Amino acid sequence: MKETERYRYFSVQPKMAFYFVLFITVVGLMAPFIANDNPLIAYDNNNHNVILPIFNHHINQEDFTPILKPLIPYGEHNIDLRNANAVGPFEQQNIKSSYYRHWLGTDELGRDVLSQLIYGCKTAIFTALLSMLFAAIIGLSIGGVSAYFGDNKLRASILRICCTSLLLLSLLSTIAVVMPWGIKTVGTIKMWLIGLVILVSFIAISFVLHLVISYIEKSFKLKKYPLAIDLFIGRLIEIFESLPLFFIIIAISALFKPSFLGLVFIISFSSWPRIAKYFRAEVFVVKDLAYIESGHALGFSNFRILVKHILPNAISSVLVVLSFGVASAILIEATLSFLGFGLSADQASWGKLLAGARIDYKAWWLAIFPGLAIFFTVMSFNQLGDKFGRLKKS
Repeated sequence: MKETERYRYFSVQPKMAFYFVLFITVVGLMAPFIANDNPLIAYDNNNHNVILPIFNHHINQEDFTPILKPLIPYGEHNIDLRNANAVGPFEQQNIKSSYYRHWLGTDELGRDVLSQLIYGCKTAIFTALLSMLFAAIIGLSIGGVSAYFGDNKLRASILRICCTSLLLLSLLSTIAVVMPWGIKTVGTIKMWLIGLVILVSFIAISFVLHLVISYIEKSFKLKKYPLAIDLFIGRLIEIFESLPLFFIIIAISALFKPSFLGLVFIISFSSWPRIAKYFRAEVFVVKDLAYIESGHALGFSNFRILVKHILPNAISSVLVVLSFGVASAILIEATLSFLGFGLSADQASWGKLLAGARIDYKAWWLAIFPGLAIFFTVMSFNQLGDKFGRLKKS
């Protein structure tokens, strides 16, 4: 096979992968309109007007006449007790008509597998994308600062170093004391609010402390020493990569109540070091180019050089890592849901469907369909990452 024919053969796969990712993203966004026990449009028999029952789950279905029904008459939380105990897609089902048939079968509780797969698209895609967004923000910030400033560019006095170290130590101690207590008592969402209050307070205290220390440094002309930022961050990334992250993820997930935000935090925590490492390596290459030196000569601020000039030219390798990272995030979400640490019990997930196959090994549809969904989704994001890598080389 010639090189051009080989490239033409492999170039089809990323295009198909893109269309598949686009398809499951659209399915996830449109999940309430595709699978729902309420009609999309209905006529209110009491008030004599047209309503949208899909946005109201607490109405009495006997009070309206359906006008437009969804494709699948089962929502994320619907349980069909007449078809419980894992009824297969080819088995006889106790249903009113073919419209109410479970085309991919039901699970042990009687939930429709096709509906769970559709809502699982939303869970997998949005969990992965949101977690990688947070991981990218953390990784790009830490990796960019590490490579750009290096070990000699930033200088600080002993007073500033000691005060900053004590402030960071107090912040970590507060988080270590408050988080385990808060997670078990106030819940994950309130815990995020408490964390936000702690972060804002930390920023305010840091700003005031910066003004005070700057005044003291200027008044007493304290000697400043170089800060080995890159050395510290580089070792921090190596420590994170040397840890058995899977067991750490399991341990952290045991602290949180199963929830969407907790799952996003866990995946973000485990994903940022790789992004920081690759972006750090790219910044090392870009920061010594001529146009960066010109920016310094023109008096541009460090923030402007990092964001407007270095980031757009060093982001290519990060796109590759993000594509593979989304695939890894989907696997982590499915694994945690499979083990019972991921989402709450009423939220649909591909991993939960796979876990249902352990209860009844004869229910092959609980393993085949979510397994194929996970396989093709992960493969599609890996193909996109491979495509980004080839574009970077060219």
